[in-house]
Amino acid sequence: MIEFLQKWYHKNLSSPQAALLLIQLVVIYLLVYYCSSIIGPLIAALVLAFISERPVSFLVKRGASRLSATAVTMLSYIGIVVSILIVIVPPAIEQFSNISGTITKALSTTEVSENTTTSQTSPINVDNDIIVIEEKANNLTIELKNNNQNEDKDDNTDVNTSISSSDTNRNLALNNVQNSDILKENTNNLETSENIEDTNSTEIKMRKNNN
Repeated sequence: MIEFLQKWYHKNLSSPQAALLLIQLVVIYLLVYYCSSIIGPLIAALVLAFISERPVSFLVKRGASRLSATAVTMLSYIGIVVSILIVIVPPAIEQFSNISGTITKALSTTEVSENTTTSQTSPINVDNDIIVIEEKANNLTIELKNNNQNEDKDDNTDVNTSISSSDTNRNLALNNVQNSDILKENTNNLETSENIEDTNSTEIKMRKNNN
């Protein structure tokens, strides 16, 4: 590795001009990296001065003062920048929004296509889904059978209660009939006893009259 670096150094940096250029580049990089807050506005000012030198000299040659020529050039530059912003920025924003919308649509379509391909290329998942559905169907049939059995039991209990209630009603009716028969017999006995008493009273009266 050291031999490779030595060969590269002797081949590329053996001349002093190349070494000086490398040193200049390193110095410029360090200045830009550590003094960017100062060098940035300085470079912008140098660029503006270089750009505005020709229009200002042209206006000075035409008879204008340097201050007025500088003001006119700066105002013209500001107007050009503002017009560019007004003309270019809204269409650029619209195009950016359209591009973002197309990108999102493309991503959504790719996701849908990937999902469809995965669903088509995964028969194991389909089989698992079928098994789960069959298990759910079996559980539902078992629950329906249990509900029907419970309903049949409830119906049988209702029938038994209705039968028992009808039997009790019949027994009550029979008891009422028997009681009515007993009452009729008692009334007949009372009538016979009253008749006997009447006959006895009439016999007693007859005997008294004969005496």
